[in-house]
Amino acid sequence: MPWTEGIDGEIVNAARQKNELAEGQPSMWINVGMTIAGREDRVNVAVFDHPENRGYPNKWRVDGQLGLGPAFTKDGDWTIPSGKTETVKLRLLVYTSEFNDVSLTESWGKFSGREGMYSTTELWGLAQEEGRNAKFLTAQEAVAAMTVKGGYKVNVWASEPMMTQPMAFAWDDRAGSGLQKTKIMSRVEPDFPIRETAGF
Repeated sequence: MPWTEGIDGEIVNAARQKNELAEGQPSMWINVGMTIAGREDRVNVAVFDHPENRGYPNKWRVDGQLGLGPAFTKDGDWTIPSGKTETVKLRLLVYTSEFNDVSLTESWGKFSGREGMYSTTELWGLAQEEGRNAKFLTAQEAVAAMTVKGGYKVNVWASEPMMTQPMAFAWDDRAGSGLQKTKIMSRVEPDFPIRETAGF
């Protein structure tokens, strides 16, 4: 699709990573959508990776001009021995309806033969991989990385080790907040967990 400076467009993968955050990331599918002349809605092209492909889920190349493609050699050379063949299965899905990641995952499931629970398992695997590779931020680093709407300010009011295992936040009508946390400890005799809950 034609790219021009300032074009309305976005790349999103199955893990919902967008644009440059999708660069080099493994994903079972990836989608590019952009507005083109003569249309008010976006034209989308989704590319599906197949579980039988070597290296599945493969990593994807994403550039700053809404270009994308499978990066089969991202982690090393890819060789095909003399006299052997390699089959790569990809599917292109071109559409103009609104982007919907759930629908794309269902379409990918029909292509791959991994429908229903199996596609959920694939997404969980991607999330686990992303979590293992994620950079953990301190509270101050997290605030510095946030995009905040004009007129608003974000600051840190509590972080580890002041609080542990947060499980719920609540806000009142005056924008006051409360935190609920649970600490689980085990006794030796009998082997039964004790739960301490700090309420609001």
